[in-house]
Amino acid sequence: MNLLSEDLFSVPMEDGAYRLGSYNLTNDGKLIFTKYSRVKSSGNIDNAFLIEKAPGRADFKSYDLGTTIGISELFLDDIKVKVDENNGRYLLTSLYSNTVKGGMDGIYVSSFDKLSGQRIFEKTSPFDENLRQRAKAKGTSMKSVFNDYFINNVVVHDDGSFTVGSEALYSSGGDSWNRWGYWGGPMMYGGWGPGWGWGYWNPYRFYSPFFYRSYWWGGPWGSPGYYGYGGWSSYHADNVAIVSFDKNGNKTWDNVIIKRQDATETDGSISYQILSKGNNMHFLLNNSGKISSLEDITIQQNGTMRENEPIGAKDKNIDFMPRYAKQVGPGELIVPYRYKNNISFAKVII
Repeated sequence: MNLLSEDLFSVPMEDGAYRLGSYNLTNDGKLIFTKYSRVKSSGNIDNAFLIEKAPGRADFKSYDLGTTIGISELFLDDIKVKVDENNGRYLLTSLYSNTVKGGMDGIYVSSFDKLSGQRIFEKTSPFDENLRQRAKAKGTSMKSVFNDYFINNVVVHDDGSFTVGSEALYSSGGDSWNRWGYWGGPMMYGGWGPGWGWGYWNPYRFYSPFFYRSYWWGGPWGSPGYYGYGGWSSYHADNVAIVSFDKNGNKTWDNVIIKRQDATETDGSISYQILSKGNNMHFLLNNSGKISSLEDITIQQNGTMRENEPIGAKDKNIDFMPRYAKQVGPGELIVPYRYKNNISFAKVII
C-alpha cells in the first residue's frame, strides 16, 4: 500500500460556534464535507456551508446551504452528506425543528450539482401523525417522538431516489443524556467534568469524537473503561424510522422497524447496518435474544417490509457488531464480532 497523494489545507472558522461535520469522498477523489455554526443557547444550526476540496489543489469551493436555515421555521439538527455519483450531485439531509430548541419536526433534504455547484432542490418533509404513532416508543408523547432520533444512513438508489434511516439512540444511568441535555449547556460538545480522564470529552455525546466508537468506552467488556471511564451506563437503540424520497426530494413512503436493544458498558452490539442489494435494503441487527444470530429485515424500494430467516453464526458465543459492518460487494458484508474478549471478522453473504 503506497501513498498516492497528500493535501494539507485550512478552513477558516469565523468564531467558536463553527464546527466541521459529515464528509464523503467522490469517485474522482474530491473531499466533500459540511461546515456549520450553532446557536449557543440551543445548539440548533443557524448557518451552514457545503465545502468541496479537489485533490491536488490548495483552494476549495464553498456553497452556502441557504439563507432559510436558522430563520423562521427551519433549524437543522446534524447535516449528513451523501454523494450521488450516478446523477452527478451531492445530497444533504438533516432532521429539523420548527422552533429554537424545539422538538424534531421533520426531515430536511437538499441537493447540489457536482459540476456547477448550483442547488437542485431544497425541501422539508414534516413527520405526520401516522408516522409519529408508528415510531413512538412506550411512554413517549406524540410531540417528542423524534427527539431521540438521529440519522444513521442515506441510501441512494439507481433511479436517483434515496432513503434516509434514523434511529432512536439514548443512554440511561450515570451518563444519561438527550439532545437538550448537551446543547447550549456545560455539556455541549462533550464537556464531562474533571476526574473522568476524558479531557472534557464525554464519549457518548453526539458531537464528541468518540460517539459511535464504542471501542473507546466501557473497557474490554467488563473491565474498567479506557482513560479511567467506568462502563456503568446503559445504552439503548430503539426503533428505526425509514423515509424515502424520489429524485426530486419529494417524500414517497415511510416505514418503521420496531425494536428495542439495550447494552451496558459498550454499545458495540446494538444498532444496525444496511446492506444494499438490487432494489432491496437489508437491515441487519442483533435483536432476537440470541447474540449469535443476525436478524435480516428486507425493505424493498416501494417500502414493503419482509422478515427473513436469521443469519446464524457457527459458534453460539459470537456477539456480532453490525453497526460497524462494511459492504464490500453485491450482497456481501464484513461484520466485526466479539468472541471470548477478542475482535474478529465474518463475511456475510445475502
